[in-house]
Amino acid sequence: MRNPLTLSFVFLGGALLAGPGCTTSVRRAALVPHQQAITHSGARAETTQISLGTTNLLSSRDPRLAEDENAGIVIPRWQGQGGVRMPWGANTTIGVHGEYGLNAGGVALSDDQPDPKGDVMGGAVSLFYTAKASPKLDIGFGGQFWVYSIPYAEYETCVNCPGTGFTNVEHDRDLISVVSVGIIPTYNVGPGVSIFGGINARNHPTIEKSSIEIGGDFGDDEEVESGPLNAIVSLGADVLVTERIKVTGYLQKPIESRPADYGITAGFMVSLLTPKTAPQVQQPAMQPQYTP
Repeated sequence: MRNPLTLSFVFLGGALLAGPGCTTSVRRAALVPHQQAITHSGARAETTQISLGTTNLLSSRDPRLAEDENAGIVIPRWQGQGGVRMPWGANTTIGVHGEYGLNAGGVALSDDQPDPKGDVMGGAVSLFYTAKASPKLDIGFGGQFWVYSIPYAEYETCVNCPGTGFTNVEHDRDLISVVSVGIIPTYNVGPGVSIFGGINARNHPTIEKSSIEIGGDFGDDEEVESGPLNAIVSLGADVLVTERIKVTGYLQKPIESRPADYGITAGFMVSLLTPKTAPQVQQPAMQPQYTP
């Protein structure tokens, strides 16, 4: 296998020989995170919650490329997520989250795109405010800010170089930000059981699959883009299995989905709840005792 640095010099040399009018055919692909709704209810966290689960356990069908999209993307078939959420003040919940999507078994949305190497991973912070609409109805407003490390592949082929032409192959990563904001009403059905549903907006990372360039592209610009906003609806339930364990299951469906078109996806989270801290009761001061 040739050294990538050597291939780059060979490609650059061929492009220089061809002169400023060198024409290159470029193919790209990136492993981007599976699109998802916010994975918890809108209720305020009463204690610290440590959660682990998957955002795409089951799906009604594989994602496919949306109509008229020139995107070279691979979607993980398995994507795990974990996090810690905790109460902050009377009505607010803050959190930190992590996510990991496997390249192995991923769904390539085009047959003629290269294969990126490595898995996609990301981290986030979240902030949610919960308004009490009634004794049983909470409405959560807030969002998450993610940063993902996304692997991509790029093949550049000089189509008018002397001889048989030259191909430069690049495998690298870009750091891409993803913002998700939404509103999540949550209704307490009974002891330990609540249902929630909502809508949120979240951008979908993408990369241009194919292009023709004059003069080649030898810069260090980011290849992966933050992508367009998608609207996602969700419906789920929280079930308190014990005082310390909560299970969350949900369904989600992007209704404005680009560059990928998704079916209905099911996910779940299991959360460990820390014990509630008993309020400190101030004892009355002892009165001095006098002996007659």
